[in-house]
Amino acid sequence: MGNDSIKVNKIPSLTWNWLRMNDASVMVPAEISGKKEPVIITPEEISVMKEKADYAAGIPGGMGEEFEKELFGKIDGTVAFFSEAGKCIHNPIVVSCEYEDGTSAADRYLIRAGSGSRVSMLIDFSSGKDSRGFAMAQTVVEAEKDSIVKIVQINRLGEGFTLLSDVAAIAHEGATIEIVDIFLGGKETYRGCRIDLAGKGSRVKKDIGYFMKGTQKLDMNYVVEHKGMKSESDIKVSGVMEGKSEKLFRGTIDFQNGCAGSKGAEIEEVILRDDGVVNKTIPVILCSEEDVEGSHGASIGRLDEDLIFYMQTRGFEEEEIYRLISRTKLISFCNKIPNEDIRSKTMTFMSE
Repeated sequence: MGNDSIKVNKIPSLTWNWLRMNDASVMVPAEISGKKEPVIITPEEISVMKEKADYAAGIPGGMGEEFEKELFGKIDGTVAFFSEAGKCIHNPIVVSCEYEDGTSAADRYLIRAGSGSRVSMLIDFSSGKDSRGFAMAQTVVEAEKDSIVKIVQINRLGEGFTLLSDVAAIAHEGATIEIVDIFLGGKETYRGCRIDLAGKGSRVKKDIGYFMKGTQKLDMNYVVEHKGMKSESDIKVSGVMEGKSEKLFRGTIDFQNGCAGSKGAEIEEVILRDDGVVNKTIPVILCSEEDVEGSHGASIGRLDEDLIFYMQTRGFEEEEIYRLISRTKLISFCNKIPNEDIRSKTMTFMSE
């Protein structure tokens, strides 16, 4: 059987079609093959159940309907994690997806955080350095009143891997969702993320860090829908690009009717180390409500010449300066990984 072509990461507000930035086309294997089941470590305070494949499908993700249709047809169920109301769970749920060469895999997870609870989840995608393959995954989050949910995802895949990863989340009154994404490996990475700030005083914070080299490709679509009054969103993106790598960041903050008093901000900082890189950014603010505050900004280019000159006077070569600054940026993201072993492996991957 052949592969299927699907459209993913469609931006809510379309740009001019000739720019070819409204969405992305991806070839998906027709069947799952050679899959090795993820290793999941679950804190004892968490309840785990196997639900039907499309469980909680009413919470849309950032990848879109075509992605979900393909995913539901390839998985035998959704692994669902539940935390009781008021529980503060210190240890994270750890999902280690270590793939072998030639693997094609699909998985789906759901976290439902009870009122006032606190829970975190770490998903680590990894493989051998020269491995090839395909993986797709979705994480669904339902954060009930005053709960806090943190999702950390790391891409340490081999040079021939394609990864499609999606987040679909809803935050009820007073709930907070934190997203930390670290993109280092893989040939092509597609990341979708849609957060529904449905409740009054709900919040989302996103920290995205990446290092693209060679001919790597990163395609992102982050959407925040402000529906509840006095909801807040904060999106920060920081990355380094070199070689002939490509990156497209779509960041949409959508202030909808009824979200009076809400605030949203997004900012991106990109260091371009080579002339051959292709860097694209679409920051979008949509507004149907008057009493809101929205902002976006970007800092894209090479390091400040005064900084380079200062460090050169201290004995650093220009190549060393760029590596030092790049490493410093990524270390700040690695420090957010809530697992010592995976944090160490990520640091090693980054150094290599």
